[in-house]
Amino acid sequence: MGVTGLGFPERRQAKDASDVGGMIADRYQIEELSHEDATTSTVLAKHLALEERVAVQVLRPEQRFDQQLALQYLSRAKSLAHIKTDHALRVLDVGVALYLGPFMVMEHLEGSTLQHVLRAEGRLPVPRAVDYVLQACKGLAVAHAAGVVHGRLHTGRLLLARRRQFETLKVIDFPTLAIALKEPVSGESVPQRGYLAPELLRGDAVVDGRAD
Repeated sequence: MGVTGLGFPERRQAKDASDVGGMIADRYQIEELSHEDATTSTVLAKHLALEERVAVQVLRPEQRFDQQLALQYLSRAKSLAHIKTDHALRVLDVGVALYLGPFMVMEHLEGSTLQHVLRAEGRLPVPRAVDYVLQACKGLAVAHAAGVVHGRLHTGRLLLARRRQFETLKVIDFPTLAIALKEPVSGESVPQRGYLAPELLRGDAVVDGRAD
């Protein structure tokens, strides 16, 4: 076993998102597979140097080997890294791993989505509801200033992140592939479709921040 330039023992590079214990870019050690969708896999990992838990997203193999999609993903990830606000999920790092290709490192958040809160508690008091809306607007304003449109915003993508006794609403799940804004919406659940702007329902090719 060799030693890296930082003095850490060399570890095997992860070849798959489910490769627990494998490394991503010599910094992030996979702890568990957290989530998968049609295009990406997200793992929980430990940044060994900082000893902090992070979330790392990579493309699924069928997208990873499509050079155009891989470049599109990397470009989108770099754009998301420019969204610097407490009210949107923070992107901490972007890069290309040996076997996993393009990856995006995000802060690890714990909490409940606004969708879950509404289901559990019903209608919220007006001051609390207004506070949540204003926090979401702050996150979106910074995203739009960075040239990023969410395009699939609904209560399931607003997270009430908890850290100790503090709670902050964060906009999450920004699409990482631009084509996600053009996907047909017929398969989406009725609650999600109810939040879509008319231009998204029509499948317009050009969508700006007003859709959010």
